[in-house]
Amino acid sequence: MKYSAQPENIGDFYVTKDECITCGAPEAEAPDIIEHSEKNDGQCFFKKQPETENEIDQAIKAMMISCIGALRYGGNDQKIIRRLYENDMADFCDYSPNKSIEPIIRDKMTFKFDDKDNELYHLLIKKYNSFPPYYRFEHYLSNDDKKIDIIRTVQNETSKLRISCQLIKDNFYELTIQIQNSEQKNDIIGWAMHLHDFSKNHLQNIKWYSFQDKYNKEYTKPY
Repeated sequence: MKYSAQPENIGDFYVTKDECITCGAPEAEAPDIIEHSEKNDGQCFFKKQPETENEIDQAIKAMMISCIGALRYGGNDQKIIRRLYENDMADFCDYSPNKSIEPIIRDKMTFKFDDKDNELYHLLIKKYNSFPPYYRFEHYLSNDDKKIDIIRTVQNETSKLRISCQLIKDNFYELTIQIQNSEQKNDIIGWAMHLHDFSKNHLQNIKWYSFQDKYNKEYTKPY
């Protein structure tokens, strides 16, 4: 390991010693594999190593939302390292990949929506109202769910997140994510992750695409 791990932490995924601020976010994303210690001032740690695809997803998401970057991967599994590098998380890896890997920004999602009991517009508004208070709505517009436009602004106005969604045909939609007033386009990865996990319960046939390959390649998830 590149850094000292929490004493109870055994394995490739680990939390660095004495850095946890007990925010609760990592274990909220990864309840099956992360918990707080009863011995070390409530510091969080990996209570078990991820084995299934769902558990690996949980570990990666927990690393993504950690506000202090205390969660790391100390193993040499090239598949996991590739995913972390593609998610612009090279700094969280103790080892480098066997070949050069650039981040992949999946900024377009297609899906089907035919829920008769909910409006797509209201679902998206509900989701983006759930983010922390340092984000605020600046603009939102809907045309009977055929075209939806949402802009969220960080309070200090360093960047704006724009969600644009439109009906293509027969309950088939296309949604794009843009970061405005900022050069940090990689921030899209985190926003897409939240949107994807929320959407799984409401949308069907979700597929993601990246502008980097001219939207020619399909991805099952954006992270």
